[in-house]
Amino acid sequence: METQYPEWSAQLQRYVLARLGDPSLAEEIAQEAMFRLICKRSQGVEIKFPKAWLFQTARNLAVDVVRSNLPKPLGLEALASLPDPASVIRDPEVIHTRVGEASRSDLLDQIPEVLEKLPAEDRATLIARYRYGVSCQKMASLAGISLGNAKVRLYRARRRVKKVLETKIQADS
Repeated sequence: METQYPEWSAQLQRYVLARLGDPSLAEEIAQEAMFRLICKRSQGVEIKFPKAWLFQTARNLAVDVVRSNLPKPLGLEALASLPDPASVIRDPEVIHTRVGEASRSDLLDQIPEVLEKLPAEDRATLIARYRYGVSCQKMASLAGISLGNAKVRLYRARRRVKKVLETKIQADS
């Protein structure tokens, strides 16, 4: 088995390099995993599948490295200096989107125009759901489709409305 160590080490290094993109770090992790395997074996621990154990150990070491480089959570002192979320005044009439802000009334005024730009199926789905209160289950049975398919249609129609509205907000900015 010891004759396979150099081959495994090279494979391990490529495996870690593909995940982390840092050659020196990949080499270091591969060496650490190999070292741990050798230590286990010298302690008399029998590892049934040493190559699998080695790759799992390297993966865990790589995860540890990535986690250690993530931003640290704020300490208690920093949290104490943040404003209380309840004290932040938010205008309920202002909608915050990914591309900017718009007033709720402006967005509602644009809905008929946006609906006209949608495909007929999307328009029918949204009108059935929001004007007439038809459930997804009822839409599915009326259209002869599965409940999941009805939910997907509704989701996609809402997503298209959102995209059109965000495009309009961005154009107005």
